[in-house]
Amino acid sequence: HDFAQLSSILSQLPARERELIAFKYGAGLNNREIARLTRLSESNVGTILNRTVEKLRIEMEVNHER
Repeated sequence: HDFAQLSSILSQLPARERELIAFKYGAGLNNREIARLTRLSESNVGTILNRTVEKLRIEMEVNHER
């Protein structure tokens, strides 16, 4: 149930956010490696990931309460 819900939320994210989440949690890369692959700055990678994870967490909580 939670996995299906997470998949649904992830599918609605912008491509760049999905890509960073996949690199970080799917491939287990660190922010420096992700920055090198995406040509973003390391701090930008960190900011986008933090914002995205927070967005996912809130969505999961909201959907869990329904």
